[in-house]
Amino acid sequence: MNKRVLSMIRRSHIVLEVIDIRCPLETRCRALEERLLREGKPFIRVFNKADLVPKEFAEFVVSKMKGIYVSSKTRKGLR
Repeated sequence: MNKRVLSMIRRSHIVLEVIDIRCPLETRCRALEERLLREGKPFIRVFNKADLVPKEFAEFVVSKMKGIYVSSKTRKGLR
């Protein structure tokens, strides 16, 4: 992880990790998550592109990986 990212993490109160819901295991950053857990930094997994998958799949992903799903394109899940 580069110094700029580490500096941003230190200055943040909470981190939002944006993950592509179509392939959540491939697009999550485990190194980031492990670092945040080690430092006790709270983070939220935000699964984006929810408009591209069935609602049932989106609900399954967030139930297993703990997070929220949204669509930046359609604003689904955003208030």
